[in-house]
Amino acid sequence: EIMPSLVGSEMCIRDSDSISELLKNVHQQDSILYLYNLQKDIAEKSNNKKQLADVLYALGRKNNYGEITSSTNLKKAITLYKELKDTVAVSEASVVLARSYQARSKYEEALVFAKEGLHYAIAIDDKELTINAYSFIGNLYGNLSQMDKAIENLNKAQGIALRYEDGKKLIPIIQSKSFLYYSKGYYTESVDAVKEMLAYFDEKNNQRSGVIWRNNLGMIHASCNCVTIKEQKQNLLESIQLAEKINFHYGRSYAATHMARALMKESKFDSAYYYLKNADKNLPKKVNPSFTGYLY
Repeated sequence: EIMPSLVGSEMCIRDSDSISELLKNVHQQDSILYLYNLQKDIAEKSNNKKQLADVLYALGRKNNYGEITSSTNLKKAITLYKELKDTVAVSEASVVLARSYQARSKYEEALVFAKEGLHYAIAIDDKELTINAYSFIGNLYGNLSQMDKAIENLNKAQGIALRYEDGKKLIPIIQSKSFLYYSKGYYTESVDAVKEMLAYFDEKNNQRSGVIWRNNLGMIHASCNCVTIKEQKQNLLESIQLAEKINFHYGRSYAATHMARALMKESKFDSAYYYLKNADKNLPKKVNPSFTGYLY
C-alpha cells in the first residue's frame, strides 16, 4: 500500500534508482521508512548484497536510535559489509551502532562497537573515521563517569585532528572536553578548553562563534567562581564589542545579561541596570525577553 503522501508516485516506484530519486524530495519520516523498506525488498529479491547493506544502514540511521529496530538493521548491515570487505563502511556503521546503544543508555555495549569501529579505522589509516571513533569513545567514557579514560580518548582524537585538514575536526572535540569537564565540576579545565576554542575562532576570524563561546565562558565563570570579577567583565566586554561589530544582537544581549550579573556581585546596581535595560535593544519585538527581572 502506498503511503498517503506518496499517492500519485506509484508509477515511479519500479526499481531502486526510482526510489532513490523519490527519496530526494520526501521529508515525512513514515514515507522515508516506507521507501527504504521497498528498496530493501528489491535488494533482497535481486540478491544485491551491497545495495541491501546500504539500505539496512540507511534504515538504521533513519530509525530512532533509541529503538531496537535501529540496532538490528545496523548489525545486519555490518555483517554484509564485512562479507563485502568494505572496511570503511564497517567502521562507520559500527560507530553509528554504538550511538544506538548509547541512546538506550547501554554504554558498555556501545563501547564494544565503538572500539570495533576504531579498530577498522586505524587498520585502513582513515584519519577522519579514527578521529570520530576516538571522540565518541571519549564521550561514552564520560557517560560512564570515567573521566581519565574520557579525556585520554578525546586527547587522542584532538592530536590527530590538529594535523588533519587544517583542524576542521578540532572544535567538536574541544567542545566535548569543555562540556565534560563542566558537567563533572572541573571548571578550571572547562575554562581552559573554551579558551582553546576561542583562540581557534579568533585565528580563523570566526567572529560569531567567538561571541557565542565568550558568552559560554561567561556562564562557566558565573558557576565556578574560579576567576576574578575583573576577568569575567573583560571577557564579556570583548563579547559585547565583537557582537556589536557584526550586528549579532542576540549574542550582545546575552553578554550584556552576564555582564549585569557580574556587576551585581560588586553591588554596582546602576551599571547592572544600564546593561539590562539595553540588553533587548534591536531584538525582534515578538520575542523580546525581559532582562530587567534579573535585578529582583
